[in-house]
Amino acid sequence: MAAIDTRSYHLHVQKRHVHLFIMYNYLA
Repeated sequence: MAAIDTRSYHLHVQKRHVHLFIMYNYLA
């Protein structure tokens, strides 16, 4: 979860893919 959190935060800058990224990780 820590790794995902780091990536999620990094993409947080780009709110465009941050939503898709979180959704994808959640399903994965």
